[in-house]
Amino acid sequence: MFLCPGDLAHSPRRPENTWGLVIERKRRSDEKESFVWFCEMCDAQVLSRTVVQGDIATQVSEIYGAFNADSTTRTCKSCGYVFPPTPMAERLGFLEAK
Repeated sequence: MFLCPGDLAHSPRRPENTWGLVIERKRRSDEKESFVWFCEMCDAQVLSRTVVQGDIATQVSEIYGAFNADSTTRTCKSCGYVFPPTPMAERLGFLEAK
């Protein structure tokens, strides 16, 4: 189990063939959500994207899609490490509002 306080940068990782469940509170419309990748080798910041609340599922898909589509975006400018494509979380449809 991983419990993360609000406003704390985090990067939970799971081994292959495991499941994770993320439960978050409803965000206010003026809140921002940040996505930051740090190099696995030297800890330099590789990419940062911030979005304002809206269609968060689409926004996250676009951020991860752009990251995965371009190896230059996934390459650390400090040491040259190249991230492998980052898997996108699977949304569970039965949890969606009807």
